[in-house]
Amino acid sequence: MLSKLEIQNFRNLAQVEIELAAGLNIFRGSNAAGKTNLLEAIFLLSTGKSFRTARNRDLIKIESDFARVRGEAEILPLVSESGENLTDELSGKKLKLEVIIAGVSKGDSSKKEIVKNFRINDGRVEGLKFVGQLPAVLFFPEEIDLLAATPANRRKFLNLILVQSNSQYLQNISEYQKILRARRALLLNYKIGRTKEGDFDFWDEKLVLLAQAIWQERISLIDFLNNNFSQEYQELGGKKAEYIIRYHGLRDNLRGDLKKNLKYDAEHGVTSAGPHRDNWSVMQDQKDLAIFGSRGEWRLCVLALKFTVAKFFQIKTKHLPIILLDDPLSELDEAKTIAILKRLEGQQVILTMHDQIPNINQGKVFEVKEGMVKNL
Repeated sequence: MLSKLEIQNFRNLAQVEIELAAGLNIFRGSNAAGKTNLLEAIFLLSTGKSFRTARNRDLIKIESDFARVRGEAEILPLVSESGENLTDELSGKKLKLEVIIAGVSKGDSSKKEIVKNFRINDGRVEGLKFVGQLPAVLFFPEEIDLLAATPANRRKFLNLILVQSNSQYLQNISEYQKILRARRALLLNYKIGRTKEGDFDFWDEKLVLLAQAIWQERISLIDFLNNNFSQEYQELGGKKAEYIIRYHGLRDNLRGDLKKNLKYDAEHGVTSAGPHRDNWSVMQDQKDLAIFGSRGEWRLCVLALKFTVAKFFQIKTKHLPIILLDDPLSELDEAKTIAILKRLEGQQVILTMHDQIPNINQGKVFEVKEGMVKNL
């Protein structure tokens, strides 16, 4: 759980220092007050990234030179139904996590590159080591369209789960992206005759090995989702049916496909086969929910996926993940929101909303107004 949060110059949040409850934390305020920025800051401590932008500059408050997010976290005991402590030696472990976003001079240029620096217990670390120390599951309104969004968004959904639960996966996906960039440079040279087919063998071999490792983790996650999703979906009030999450893109002979597609890839400047081109879909009685489902079914589906992911983190990491809910009332009615919070009892939940729900009497309440946060 996240026990303390400090923020400086992050978006519109100039100075925030708050202590969080182990259970429910409610941040209420008007539009553009800074509620979502708070969730974004916490998500940054979990994944090292924003869920809203890829531009580091966007995270720094206007007219400020840097942004800083610091959190103090503690691993709470994860207890089985029989009362067994599943966290064992991890229980009670405390961490200080910090992300600093600032400009760094590059060579003789007067322009500065905005980069992130990561710290654990005041010691500087690489992003690969930082990610996953504080697992989080995020639900935000724009994600309702996940099923009908681009395949890249659905791949990102899988990747965000796996990089938080498996440091080797993060390393593999990072290395895979580097090889794709190197291969693209080769493809451009091949197109104008500066390289030959044999020059691809070294890079293709590395690409294939990494692809197999990435596929293995993704398929393992898909299997877990398939074993648990239907129950979650139906408990949320979804239609009783056969649900299958289908992964698209696995290849038995990626090495051969890369050779076969070489001319096409060179012409278009892309590698057309591999995990970076894959997709997945949710089938309801053999029908694709993205095509045949209603918006209400999409909403329930994404929620059920999030609940299933929370269960995945519990089993895989032996941690209770933080649940981040951004304005759920924009997509859910009050009764559904209260039912969800009841199911999440025993976990740390950080929730934003416009106004307090009268029937919620537990938890810690904060008011967010013009970038200022006050405990009520």
